[in-house]
Amino acid sequence: MSKIKENTKKPLVSIVVPAYNEEEIIEKNLTALCEYMKSLEGEYVWELIIINDGSTDTTGDLAETFAQNKNNAYVLHHMYNFRLGQALRYAFSNTQGDFVVVIDMDLSYSPGHIGKM
Repeated sequence: MSKIKENTKKPLVSIVVPAYNEEEIIEKNLTALCEYMKSLEGEYVWELIIINDGSTDTTGDLAETFAQNKNNAYVLHHMYNFRLGQALRYAFSNTQGDFVVVIDMDLSYSPGHIGKM
């Protein structure tokens, strides 16, 4: 992972998104999340950490394709599903943020909650 925060004094927000068999919603929801985070770029820099937790569908490939041309999006993979706790620990050990936010892939909490925090 690169050092996103090197050239700015803005706080870095790390967005952690665990994913397990999310092929039907991953592209749409990651796009919505990134669009929202772009609206906060006047205040923050941000990185997106997607954890593919051993998905048996195309979630991992779709996440990689999504992150491919973004300098602040990363995909971490588990070969097997280790469940949410291990996925989060893995992500936390790979974040750079001053603030770390976890949001479910289904966006059961609106990305708008991030700015309110």
